Amino acid sequence: AMKKSIEETASKWFSEATHLGYPGLKINNNYGMELKSKDGTTLSIKSDGTEAMVSFALIQALYRNSPVSGPLIIDSPIGQLDPIHKKNMLLGLPGINKQIVLLVH
Repeated sequence: AMKKSIEETASKWFSEATHLGYPGLKINNNYGMELKSKDGTTLSIKSDGTEAMVSFALIQALYRNSPVSGPLIIDSPIGQLDPIHKKNMLLGLPGINKQIVLLVH
């Protein structure tokens, strides 16, 4: 049940933040996230920016579904993103937690 909830939370955030048209994300056997195609298969991630957005989708989904709360600390979350996705990621941060620390170079 937790795995499904994390996939749903991550997929919702990813779809809203990227507008890339993927139907969602899926947790693989190594507990990483993969893009789902419209036919349900998984796709390889083509860019560093997409990889960063998928990683952040997983982080925020784990955080939102965790019974434990605390500050969220992220190192260089927006370094490889284009301006639109930087903005979308930063706009999504306040909805996760009241305490967020970004280490930006």
